[in-house]
Amino acid sequence: IVNVAMGEEILASDMKNKRANLIVVDNISGQSQIIVNVDNKMYELNHENSFAILSGSDGKAILHSALANWEKSNLLGSAERMVKEADLELEKSVEINSIFFDLNGANVRNDALNELEAIIQIMEKYPKLNLELVSFADSRGYTQYNDKLARIRSNSVFEYLVSRGIDKYRIITDSFGERVLVNDCFDGVPCSEEKHQENRRTEFKVMY
Repeated sequence: IVNVAMGEEILASDMKNKRANLIVVDNISGQSQIIVNVDNKMYELNHENSFAILSGSDGKAILHSALANWEKSNLLGSAERMVKEADLELEKSVEINSIFFDLNGANVRNDALNELEAIIQIMEKYPKLNLELVSFADSRGYTQYNDKLARIRSNSVFEYLVSRGIDKYRIITDSFGERVLVNDCFDGVPCSEEKHQENRRTEFKVMY
């Protein structure tokens, strides 16, 4: 594989006896990764441009690009590493805040709509992403009641997102009742309403 503009060899150009695939990864940051798989060894070629075209003849492969600064990175150990790095890039780029609920309530509040709208836009922009949502309760009330309440809250958010056009199979729901508090407002501990409010929440995570 050679850089046409520079006339430099990037990888061995004689590909007749090797199996090679070209993978273009459009990661969440807007940059592209060019992954070349040669005999099950993964090489990453980094470039500032957002696209490349692969052409080949007589066993030789050429990468055409508008810019000339192709650079071979270190050997990637496996495709799994590439996916993990993309996951980390995604988590750095997408921050989703929790939404909150009234005491004993499970309805989606008006102050949650902006955050849910941001989630919908992300899911529409990246159709291969999935969403995990997990709901919680504060410590007031019986444990069994709070388990049920947290499940209802998760379902309420799930139904809202589905009603806005998000495929239900892209959403994973879970709940933990009062078992995962974000502060020290445990049973019997005096806390302000603001502190209890912090625990009545749904948290979100996007993933591949």
